[in-house]
Amino acid sequence: MNSVTGVWNLVQSRKDPNRGHLPLIHSLLMFGADAGFVATAAIAPGDHKGNSSSLSDNRGTHRALALTSISLATASYLIMLIGNR
Repeated sequence: MNSVTGVWNLVQSRKDPNRGHLPLIHSLLMFGADAGFVATAAIAPGDHKGNSSSLSDNRGTHRALALTSISLATASYLIMLIGNR
């Protein structure tokens, strides 16, 4: 829902001459974070049968995607919080 609302707000404010580039940068970073969260959920370790080494590799990828997505979302938030003054 946040992505839908974000796109809606971005489209409505596209003609605002005082908008600047920060909302666009914020939107792109948040879309990247959203995609990362979806990918993180898609590769979540579960009850997979098979090789334990591939399972541990999957856990590392899952963790890296999760931390990257969290970092993108935090950076996007801070850009708007600090840069919009």
